[in-house]
Amino acid sequence: MQRIKIEKAFGVFLLFIFSLPFLLSQELVFAESASDIWHLARWSTAQEVCTLYSPQGQLPDNQTILSDCGPVIYNEWLASPACSQPFSGNETCSGLFLRKVGEYIPHSPPDETQPPLARFQLDLVNCQPMSLCDEQPEIQLSLITDQPPDSSGGFFIRVGSYEAQCDSLSCKVQLPLTGEQGNWLYYWASPQAGIAPVQKKFLYRAALHPAEPVSYTFDLIHPAFPQYIYPGSDIWEVFPTESVSLPDLYRHPEFAEELATARSYELLCRYLIWTGKVTASHCPGSGLIDGGPINLCGETACAFLIVDVQNQHDEFVLTAAIQHNISARLAKGIIAQESQFIPVSDVEDEFGLGRISWLGFDVILRHHQPYFQQLCKSTFRLDIQRCEAGFESLSDSDREILLGCLHQKVGTAEEIDMISALIKGCSIQVKKMIANVSPFPLQMICDYESLWKLTIANYYSGSGCVQQALLYTDRLGYPLNWEFVQHNFRRECAKAVDYVERVYQYAN
Repeated sequence: MQRIKIEKAFGVFLLFIFSLPFLLSQELVFAESASDIWHLARWSTAQEVCTLYSPQGQLPDNQTILSDCGPVIYNEWLASPACSQPFSGNETCSGLFLRKVGEYIPHSPPDETQPPLARFQLDLVNCQPMSLCDEQPEIQLSLITDQPPDSSGGFFIRVGSYEAQCDSLSCKVQLPLTGEQGNWLYYWASPQAGIAPVQKKFLYRAALHPAEPVSYTFDLIHPAFPQYIYPGSDIWEVFPTESVSLPDLYRHPEFAEELATARSYELLCRYLIWTGKVTASHCPGSGLIDGGPINLCGETACAFLIVDVQNQHDEFVLTAAIQHNISARLAKGIIAQESQFIPVSDVEDEFGLGRISWLGFDVILRHHQPYFQQLCKSTFRLDIQRCEAGFESLSDSDREILLGCLHQKVGTAEEIDMISALIKGCSIQVKKMIANVSPFPLQMICDYESLWKLTIANYYSGSGCVQQALLYTDRLGYPLNWEFVQHNFRRECAKAVDYVERVYQYAN
């Protein structure tokens, strides 16, 4: 049974006048009320700790409190004792209580049957994402429509609990400051305009810089600005913890030369000597100790070519990383760990620089839908409809054809792109696994860096190992951060932890 604690005696002074926390260049009109607005507040201070909403005339249930307030506040709410006589003088109330503070109604969405006649355009006004700004970030939203200006009816904007109307076709929005997890901004066309439903949203984060209080940080995830989306954030909808001091590991290099490394790889050197690409006949044992490990002379003989070999794919790595929005440095780190840039594998059913298995090919086609659609429709050009329902809907023979197509990319110019597609597929699979394990929103239980480490572990050990570690961590009551999950890989899966650490060493 849910426990609701409401004290009507607070009602006189607990009704607030809500004002929009951001400014528009045009006059804004609030929507009419149709739902109830509630606060969770502390008995000790009467101060709000969370705002939440319920259908008009109904109390918020526990699921609403969990989704709107998060697990920490939710657990505190569950632990709060009921307080039946707050003003009797005989009882001291503790914990949290619910109070109703107002009402609101979102505008009804447009008629779904109307043809699309409009689109939105978003422009940055005074601040570029991923940089420090002197002013609080502003954007401009414009409704592009075939309707006459005087009949457009404008559009609506909502951030958090606040909703406003833009009566013009274009409005500037000063973005409210957010917490570390950011906030969603929703916007949609007016149904009075005779415009079909054009409903959009994007996630942004705006905050005062902790060390420079007169400066602002600004991040956003919006398809119009892919260059400002951190690798992986488009899938997880999670921002890095510290965007200003974010390591280069999680930023796209401007030039491929920034990926260049000069590491000494023993296996690669030995491969170059064995295949005759490096001449070490002047060295004892031709550069090898009893035909096995390289000696110092052999290492010296390999030095120049090893640098060339480990950097020869950098242009492809960067291009593919930007295409799939993954970390270029982590992609190169995975190749270094898997193969030391040796193009052929001595392990059965592991192929190419990324040592991709048949299960890896399957992950690409099941989870990376844009990659699957492109490959499928180019392969079955005369019957592309068979691709529409996804890889799982294909016949066994069609699946085998596509898996074979991926295998044929090994050793070609498309191999690096395929490796990047697999990393992307692994990141998508991680998001799905976490959703299957925990009911909490992803950003509340897992941080950005942990998601990358889970993705790399998934690349190496597969979803069975990762999901088992996630499940065990969740059962113990811990967040699904790498700090905790890494200790819950069992038996042979435990190798994934060392694998992740080595990839990071190579990537850095």
